[in-house]
Amino acid sequence: MQHLGVGFAAPTSDTRLFSTIGNPAFLAGFLLLSGFWAGLLAWRAQNRTWRFVWTAAIVAIGWALTLTATRGALVGAYAGVIVLIGYAALYADREKGSKQRRRHLFGGALVILVLLPLLVLGLARTPLAARSLALRRLANIALTDQSVQSRFFLWRGAWVGVWEHPLVGYG
Repeated sequence: MQHLGVGFAAPTSDTRLFSTIGNPAFLAGFLLLSGFWAGLLAWRAQNRTWRFVWTAAIVAIGWALTLTATRGALVGAYAGVIVLIGYAALYADREKGSKQRRRHLFGGALVILVLLPLLVLGLARTPLAARSLALRRLANIALTDQSVQSRFFLWRGAWVGVWEHPLVGYG
C-alpha cells in the first residue's frame, strides 16, 4: 500500500518500503519470517486452493521484501530457500522413495545457487538496475562498505562480550 501511494499507509519520500514499523530492516525481518511460514503452509496444504493462496502470499511477501531493499534480508531469503530446497530434496517423500523428485529438487537448488547471483551481477549495469534499488544494493555489496565495516566493528565487540560472560551474557 505504501509503495502504491495509498494515503493511510505512511507516504514517504524514501524509496525503500518501511511500513508503519518505521525501519526497512525491521519490516524485512518480519517479512522473512512470514514468507517462510507461508512456505510451510503451502507445502503442507491439503488441496490446490490453499496451496495457491499460500503461494500467492509468498509472491506478495517476496515483492514487499524486495521493496525494502534490505541486503541482509534478501541474502538471507536466498540462503534460506537453498537450505529448504536441499532439506526437501533429502527428506521429502522418503517413505515413498521418490528419487526422481529428489533429483529435481537438488537440480533446482543448484540452478538457483549458481544462476541467481550471476543474474544479479549481470543485471547490475543495466537500465533495470537503475530502476531497482534492491538490485543496485545487492550488486554493490563490498567488504569495504561503511555499513559492513561498522558491523564488523560491532561484531568484534560482541565477541569480546561473549568471552567475558559466556553463559549468561550481559542481558
